[in-house]
Amino acid sequence: MNARASAVVELDEQIDGQIDEQLEEQLSEYACAQVESQDVDFYFGTRAAANDAQQRAQQQDQSENKARRWMWGFLIALGAVQIYYVQEMLAALFLFTLAFAVFAVIALAFYAANRASQASLARVEPVARVAARAGRRTFGFIEYLSKKPFRRQHSETAP
Repeated sequence: MNARASAVVELDEQIDGQIDEQLEEQLSEYACAQVESQDVDFYFGTRAAANDAQQRAQQQDQSENKARRWMWGFLIALGAVQIYYVQEMLAALFLFTLAFAVFAVIALAFYAANRASQASLARVEPVARVAARAGRRTFGFIEYLSKKPFRRQHSETAP
């Protein structure tokens, strides 16, 4: 039994040694990976900074080109306004715009009046029903009175 116990202890020590070796290998691989990732981050970080600088320069060039295009467009429009035909077309555009605005205001006024009349009719309708019923009763009573003779039967006319 003593031999068995010593064999178990020996086997346990071998397994512990193998586990320690595997842990050391994994730790060394992890440390190397960390150093490599720092190198990669540094390389790509500087490269990213260079790319950012290039992009900023391109954006600045594009904004300058855009400003230049707007300036030339404004100058061409300013020159075109000096031509008589363009002045006539702008005047016609202005007059048609005014006419359209006037018609739009008139249409809006009609629409608002229609909506207001619908709202007022909705409020007045119950009162109008009561008044109509009273009017019908009054008309019926007047009709009844008109059919009734004003003098009594068998009475004589005054001399």
